[in-house]
Amino acid sequence: MVVMARSVGLPARLVMGYASGTYNSESAEYIVTAADAHAWVEIYFSGIGWVEFEPTAGQPEIIRVGQGSVNGQPAPAPLREWDKLIRSVYHLPPAARGVIFALAGVLALVGLFFLLEGWLLGLTRPAFALRWMYRSIYRQAGPISGAPVPGQTASEFAERLQNMFEKPDGHLAVLTGLYLRVLFSPEALQKAELQQAVRAWRGLRWKLFWFRIARRVRRRLKPAAMNSAP
Repeated sequence: MVVMARSVGLPARLVMGYASGTYNSESAEYIVTAADAHAWVEIYFSGIGWVEFEPTAGQPEIIRVGQGSVNGQPAPAPLREWDKLIRSVYHLPPAARGVIFALAGVLALVGLFFLLEGWLLGLTRPAFALRWMYRSIYRQAGPISGAPVPGQTASEFAERLQNMFEKPDGHLAVLTGLYLRVLFSPEALQKAELQQAVRAWRGLRWKLFWFRIARRVRRRLKPAAMNSAP
């Protein structure tokens, strides 16, 4: 083809290199081996430059840049943010990858636990589910607010717990209000209200969990600060 192009006055040259090889979608890379050694033709067009041509019958036709492929191979789709994250993880040292995979496994188990928990609460009667959730708050809040005083109402407990927080907690107010309805109102809770209670309970549960951790950290740091004081 080079000889034929030159015979009609077209500037042509022989190019030797490698074909694009096989595209690996998992690593977003082309795998090129010695078997991909190849030669092709470039012809010069005024105002355009050198344009590639593929005269070898065993190779796919070259589709120009902008037509969705490169050297006859489908052009890889632009990497999405998730693909970039996966590639960056696989380039980390094995120990770092192990830590990341372990954390991912823990998060998956936590998510599965929440799904199962929500499913079980949805199967129970709203009144029973709300009583169970509020009693769990009593147990979790014990190390913070102290054991419940005999005769203490739910409102008094909520007020005592609210005073432990820097800002009023909306989850506690919602959960306490629905709990009081279960105790004293003849009107039954609806499924939507139970879902609202579950969201408030989960939010309050996480807040109590981190609040307890923060208190333990402060208690451990306080003696160290006192010992280091002059």
